[in-house]
Amino acid sequence: MKLTLETLTNSKQKATYLMTSIQDEIQRKLGLFTALDLTSNSILTSIPTAEITGNNDAQMQYIKYEKDIVQRYGIELQGWTHSEWTTPRKMSTSLPPLETLLNALRSDACKFVKLTKAQLDAREKPVEKPRKKREDFGKKRKKRTSATDGGNNSGEEDGEEDDAEGDIEEATPPAPKKRRRSKAQMNTASGGN
Repeated sequence: MKLTLETLTNSKQKATYLMTSIQDEIQRKLGLFTALDLTSNSILTSIPTAEITGNNDAQMQYIKYEKDIVQRYGIELQGWTHSEWTTPRKMSTSLPPLETLLNALRSDACKFVKLTKAQLDAREKPVEKPRKKREDFGKKRKKRTSATDGGNNSGEEDGEEDDAEGDIEEATPPAPKKRRRSKAQMNTASGGN
């Protein structure tokens, strides 16, 4: 029996079917389409369909869409009908929006289109901004003091100020940690078995 939306009995199964179908349609439009048998989770066939990307191994990326799809292949998915941009597996299980998106994908109302050089240049933005430098970058910082100083980690006592030369006060070394004894060591020490 072929699995279709009409043969499924509850809305969760139908939503899962629709989400899988949406993923398959997007992947088919992007690159390699792998048909799965949903009843046994086995691969039925893999068909190269890379007309738009020229890469049969292209994989849809939702989180890094701008970098991995738009900038890499010079394409954009236009006509997305769902209210949120995320992988279909994380979409709401409400059936009407899923059906609308799947119908748009199947009718080519939602499809990948090649962008012009001007469109790509307009969308191009720096991949990552450099992190802001710390306010005390390049300055010597005081050594941390142990917890025995009453929680005053600043190294200053009330009313004291730093020396003009910026000397760093020496912190007392932390007390050595006590080693835990294993059960075997405890038994031999206490004379037990």
